[in-house]
Amino acid sequence: ALVGEQMKSHPGISGKMFGVLGRNGINVRAIAQGSSEKNISAVVATKDVRKAINVLHEEFFETTYKQVNVYVAGAGNVGSKLLDQIKKQVPYLQATLRLQINIVGIANSKKQLINAEGIDLTNWREQLAAALRLAIAEVLQPAYDDCLPLIFDDAFANSDQQRLQALQQMLRRGANHGMQLILLSCNPNDYQALAAELGSEIALAA
Repeated sequence: ALVGEQMKSHPGISGKMFGVLGRNGINVRAIAQGSSEKNISAVVATKDVRKAINVLHEEFFETTYKQVNVYVAGAGNVGSKLLDQIKKQVPYLQATLRLQINIVGIANSKKQLINAEGIDLTNWREQLAAALRLAIAEVLQPAYDDCLPLIFDDAFANSDQQRLQALQQMLRRGANHGMQLILLSCNPNDYQALAAELGSEIALAA
């Protein structure tokens, strides 16, 4: 049921409600509306109840975007320009087309970066470089009795907050896969929380 004090002064509510149910394949078996016009009720099959609630909530109470997940194979000149254009066009695509492009993977001829939750396009080059280091170390580690420390140098020391968070996420994943990580930074305080979380798996050196 939809319930609202001012429903009778907003024409098209019932059409919007049944339209979204129909578009999502939910069959309405019965309809009822109170004489006060403060609510509209619909009867659907039990198996469709959760889906009906979700689509109605999304239609009436959320800013909805159609999400498109994209994997970019080829991050050279053309691929890089494409990613830069997507980053610049995000506000326009959301406002005009109600479209959310989620870059879940970027690859070139030597390395790839995958994040199902979406890659931050402000620093994808740094993430791709860090992913290569972690991937090589993970492949070589068994050949050295799982004792192959990976050193991250000061190249990431002067990064903004978004870059730091992305790098810390990758270091966390590496440590959780049993990798030994040594981080050399002019700003070790930026990594204190991560070091405390991972314990002795990450070493801080000023």
